[in-house]
Amino acid sequence: MKLPSRPDCIALLLPLLPFALAAQTNIPYSRYGMGLLMDPTGASLRGWGSPAAAFQNAYASTFLNPASYAHLQVTTLEANLYQNVMTISTSADSSGSFADGGLYSLSLTFPIVRGRLGLSTGLMPFSRVSYSLVQRNDSLTGIGVSYNQFKGSGGSNLFYIGTGARWGNFSAGINAAYLFGRLSYSSLLVFDDTLNAYNTFRSEDVVVGDFLFHGGIQYRFDLGADNRRLFLGLSGNLATDVRARRNLLYSRFTFGFGGVQVVEDTILNVTDETGNLHLPASFQAAAIYAVPGKLMTALCYQAGRWSDYRAFGLPDFTINNWKATAGVQFIPNSENVQSFWSQVAYRASFSLGTSYWQINGQKLSEQILTLGAGLPVRRLLSETAIALEYHRLGSVNRNTVAIRQYRLTVGFLLSDRWFLKRRLE
Repeated sequence: MKLPSRPDCIALLLPLLPFALAAQTNIPYSRYGMGLLMDPTGASLRGWGSPAAAFQNAYASTFLNPASYAHLQVTTLEANLYQNVMTISTSADSSGSFADGGLYSLSLTFPIVRGRLGLSTGLMPFSRVSYSLVQRNDSLTGIGVSYNQFKGSGGSNLFYIGTGARWGNFSAGINAAYLFGRLSYSSLLVFDDTLNAYNTFRSEDVVVGDFLFHGGIQYRFDLGADNRRLFLGLSGNLATDVRARRNLLYSRFTFGFGGVQVVEDTILNVTDETGNLHLPASFQAAAIYAVPGKLMTALCYQAGRWSDYRAFGLPDFTINNWKATAGVQFIPNSENVQSFWSQVAYRASFSLGTSYWQINGQKLSEQILTLGAGLPVRRLLSETAIALEYHRLGSVNRNTVAIRQYRLTVGFLLSDRWFLKRRLE
């Protein structure tokens, strides 16, 4: 978030990235905008490019298009776990790596009227801020050696409830989601070889809490007697002002006995300031061609007007982003119950696009390659899904910092017929 006297140039963060990559997950670009935007898609759709806008199924649904809830015949409980390994490289031929993981998302969806009206609720991530960077500056005459330290943590999540309804081949739905979280930033400018120097400290703490709405529509074309189908879908949200509060502190300090920080004066102290984060409009459009029980191919395009993003009325280093994806899912023989591997869904996808961050006037390109599989659970309408992604963000030559991410997502999709009335005979 762009604030007075903040060192806005990303170049300040870059030279000594490797000094800070040991103790904390480091995503240096998460300093800007809402941080790293999280894709809430589960492993079963991630494996073939997340064509969520057009996806509909009797045994699964997706938060990214609530119209999909209308097609459920069974109740589904979905949980996703992830493991990341990320490497950050700089133009100085230096790099550092880290790993993290945990529970990613949790959702419950069930039919109210089977195949016509459904309801879903769940919890999933929206954004993440995580970096810890140190930059040692060149020595200046009369000032000496100094260093900058930058830290950020926190993130935001969505708790949602949504519904979808179907009329013939057309369906529509809407999610009402509560966005909540805390984003914390701090920086130090320290003159560590100058006695009694006045050093600078800045901290910002932003608390977000407000409602968002996300909707979608779908249409199914029946292409012949063999049940081949074409699914088209569109989903997205309008621009929204999200209520937020922040505390902002600028101060100067010296180091006392034993290295204790002694505050000498306060430049600015704002507490519990109210304002808005202006989140832009975004959308996803997708098409899926399906040969039932055999093959599904998908094309997907998504974009957001992140150049409109504002935090407490101020712009940031954000631009319009986009991503185009092609994906495929193939099942060798879904009817061969004697062969487990013949019933496995094999998945792959490739994506190209740009991030919503703009650093030093340059866009950050993105490429994502994904391989996945859906492992059926015998005698149940359930699946264990695996998606392995290679994600490349930025370029050392173009953006000074390049991020390479290897991500494993494992999803458990448990489907069953709940809420049935039992009859005694």
